[in-house]
Amino acid sequence: MKLLYTVCALALFFGSNSYGFEKKITKVAWSDSLEVVFLEDHRFPTYALSIYFADGALGDHRGRLGETDAMFANLTAGTNRYNQKQISDALEFYGTSFSYNVTHEYSSVGIAGLAKDFRPNVKMLCHLFKDATFPKRELLTYKRKLVSAFESMASNHSALANRIFRELSLKNTLYQAPVSGKIKTIKRFTSKFLDKKLQYFKKKVKKRIYLVGPNKLDELKRVVSEECDFNIAGASFVRSVKDSNAKFAKSRKIYLIPVPNANQAQVRVGSYLGQSEIEEPDLMSVASGFLGGGYTSKLMTEIRHKRGLSYSVSTVATKQKQYGRAAISTFTKNPSIAQLMKVIKDSLNEMSSGKFSRLELRDSVNFLSGSYLFQFEKGSSYLANLLYFDHIGRNYDELYAFPEKIKRFKKPQVAEMIEKLFSWDKQTVVIVGSRNLLKDLRAFGSVQVVDYKKFL
Repeated sequence: MKLLYTVCALALFFGSNSYGFEKKITKVAWSDSLEVVFLEDHRFPTYALSIYFADGALGDHRGRLGETDAMFANLTAGTNRYNQKQISDALEFYGTSFSYNVTHEYSSVGIAGLAKDFRPNVKMLCHLFKDATFPKRELLTYKRKLVSAFESMASNHSALANRIFRELSLKNTLYQAPVSGKIKTIKRFTSKFLDKKLQYFKKKVKKRIYLVGPNKLDELKRVVSEECDFNIAGASFVRSVKDSNAKFAKSRKIYLIPVPNANQAQVRVGSYLGQSEIEEPDLMSVASGFLGGGYTSKLMTEIRHKRGLSYSVSTVATKQKQYGRAAISTFTKNPSIAQLMKVIKDSLNEMSSGKFSRLELRDSVNFLSGSYLFQFEKGSSYLANLLYFDHIGRNYDELYAFPEKIKRFKKPQVAEMIEKLFSWDKQTVVIVGSRNLLKDLRAFGSVQVVDYKKFL
């Protein structure tokens, strides 16, 4: 009953013509370098606001990797007027959430709360940007916690596998280094460096503001113009990369990362995607979803339902502005690692060759199309999609057309895309587990053993 109610509510909200959302979007240019995207939504007395910055971790100093992430993380650590506790208490008093996100290509900061508290919330956000001081005491605590979290990954094998796989699959690209930095670079953060990074983002980096909720544009403009200390007129820098994959050549590589007390093997399979490989993002979504995007996906069927080798397996193929990533994630017991590897290899080869039925593909596409609406149940989620589409240069109309468009993809197109994304001979394979797995893994090719500590 709850599911039926949700679907009906979504249908009424989105409407029959492109969901009706595009008619509610307003774009206002406050200057040549600052645009506001406003989605008017009166369903609930709430708002969500995000500020997009057209630069990310690629701008970090090589000796201080992670400083952009650290700067945004420490905006709430203290200002020239309030300490960390007072800021936290103020946000909690209004029931306001504060969040940030840093990628290699862009960054964003967001707040959300009750519409009646919009003005004081935005004033506080502007105060943080204008007067953050990055107190030494709080920064030292932050660095200690971050270092401790990295060191404790030795006992969190899934998180460790994700971190190591990302670096190894992006090896020799500009995106290899983790956004959060490493232990040796974290220790070099100082209040002075973080403040310099903040001034750079405020004064030089191009911005875009996204707002969903009741109409508050005039109020937003007054507060931002008067109190945020942004360079509204002249901040125009946009991170752009040339020849981002010039040094990258794909080939199958298998890495074993031994960790203590491992009774399971964490398995990651995937690769870096250059610009020529991410030109059809909707077809990428269908291919990755069909391969491992749900309970009835091909890999889930082969790995879990038929053989009981793992409880879960997931597959993603994502596009950023100038690169992408494809990844398969699963795990298994130590004695079944060879069987799991063979199932993955055989499944990829079979599906790349089109050895699947049109009925299987149809069911997968219907599931993907039907579940698509649920990501827009919250206005903030819809806003996040608009931000992402703007970043990668896609038209909003493509967002609305997705459920119907993917139904037109044919079997040969999907098979070709699976080959493009997941060709077995071009994958980076990362196994985090016992050193005793080495013998079984050598049956699939040369294996390089790597110390996990070099990735922390």
